Amino acid sequence: MDAGAPGQCAVKVNSASSNTVCSTTFDLVGAASACGPAYDAGFTIGLLPNAKCEELCPPRADGGLVGSSTVTYCSVYEDAAGGHVNCSYCLFTGRRPEGLSGDGADGPDAAARFLSRAAYLEAASVDAFVRLGRELKTHGAPRSLRAAARRAARDEVRHARVTQQLAERAGASVPAVRSQARGNRSLEAMAVENAVEGCVRETLGAAVAMIQAERAGDRHVRRAMKRIARDETRHAELSWAVARWLDTKLDAPARVRVRQTRDQAVRELLCEFARDPDAVLIALLGIPPAAQARAVIEDLRESLWS
Repeated sequence: MDAGAPGQCAVKVNSASSNTVCSTTFDLVGAASACGPAYDAGFTIGLLPNAKCEELCPPRADGGLVGSSTVTYCSVYEDAAGGHVNCSYCLFTGRRPEGLSGDGADGPDAAARFLSRAAYLEAASVDAFVRLGRELKTHGAPRSLRAAARRAARDEVRHARVTQQLAERAGASVPAVRSQARGNRSLEAMAVENAVEGCVRETLGAAVAMIQAERAGDRHVRRAMKRIARDETRHAELSWAVARWLDTKLDAPARVRVRQTRDQAVRELLCEFARDPDAVLIALLGIPPAAQARAVIEDLRESLWS
């Protein structure tokens, strides 16, 4: 990483911050606009081409969720402290709780590392659904939504146990989940999180789990994913039900902001699948190649996200 000149698109030396299980943020020497990001109308976060991401984002020693140390996509943004680039090393994930951090998943190969990360994120999803249920109660949501959130948390406990067993069979270790406790959020903040983590990422996660249940070369993975796919489909349905309820509580400008954030999340998913996962993930775990995943995303965009 080169310190560069203020007008160049470069990362400051030793500027890594906000290191999480899926991404690392770096400070830029100058403005985010120097990197030539692509912005959609109404968005303040811009996506960069793959070549520029590879130039800015260093490999991760832990291998990332995809079983590869290389970046999958990146985005730039500005705040009072200057320009920043967020480098993502993950493929799709399920519902991630706010404040999630942690690293150090280990394994002898790409499949083991992927399963270890998957187990970590399944365990983290327990906290996400517990918080969702608590906030739904605080904001007076219907009992049916609160009960569904509690059931989803129980599902994720089982998913974490099953995926940890798969990871350990593959020779991996799964670190304990580290996340910071957070207070209750506003209705709009809840809606934003639900749109990104639920309506977008969980919905895709359910679709991918169905593919894995059919195509994984490992029979243990196929069997596990059949149950997980059913549960994740129900979780995605819960996310959309929560979204419909929240829409009745938000004013028009807030609904527009939530929709814009959801659209940005869909664009980022397409970037995550800009390249194929490691071949062993496709063959052994049934992870779809990039072309198939992007086709699924486009279908979902037309049918659900439009």
